[in-house]
Amino acid sequence: MESAAIRAELLLPADLCSFETVSELEEPLDRRLIAAGAGEVLGGGIGSGWYRFDLTLADYGAAIALLSEWAQDLGFPEGTCLRRKGEDAVTVLVPEAGA
Repeated sequence: MESAAIRAELLLPADLCSFETVSELEEPLDRRLIAAGAGEVLGGGIGSGWYRFDLTLADYGAAIALLSEWAQDLGFPEGTCLRRKGEDAVTVLVPEAGA
């Protein structure tokens, strides 16, 4: 990735998915981002009620569209969000039922 890449976090609610599910998601997510030229997964972690994937993205808006499109196929739980690293505002990729 270029040095101008955007750092972001993909946040999955920890109460709606398991560590095993998240572990199995990392490689397919990374492959799709790379194949689309949209970015890559740098790593991840857990804390404050979220499983987190650290990402570098070429274009934040394009990544929102791709991740929203892939959400069901990859198995993102309701409430999955994307946010730029260091910012508080999030973009909900998978709305909660009834929202």
